[in-house]
Amino acid sequence: MSGLNNHKNKKLNGLIEEYHENGELKSRGHYQDGLKVGLWTKYHESGQLLSKGYFKEGKLDGYWELIYDNGQVSHSGSYNKGKRVFLWEEYHYNGQLMYRRNFKNGQQVGLWERFDEDGQPVSK
Repeated sequence: MSGLNNHKNKKLNGLIEEYHENGELKSRGHYQDGLKVGLWTKYHESGQLLSKGYFKEGKLDGYWELIYDNGQVSHSGSYNKGKRVFLWEEYHYNGQLMYRRNFKNGQQVGLWERFDEDGQPVSK
């Protein structure tokens, strides 16, 4: 770990950066009083973006995207206080939609849709 981190009351504060063994950036984000806050990003060993999203008071909070090594989005959706909420979509490696599901307080609610690798509906 490196960066502009400091220890206030023995808790991490500030920017933290981690690196893969090959020297490529692995993750970047901020701590406040020992808790993750704000935008956090993670990267594949190739340097390609792996995920990006927000933390609030140490919990996942806000919009998140996870990304395959080919640059296509694999998952996207929102969190509230660490729990999945609202619409979440998952994608095949080729970029076609795989699943569309809704969440409330971390629990899947309602119908969900599944799609094949060509983007055609398989089931609801």
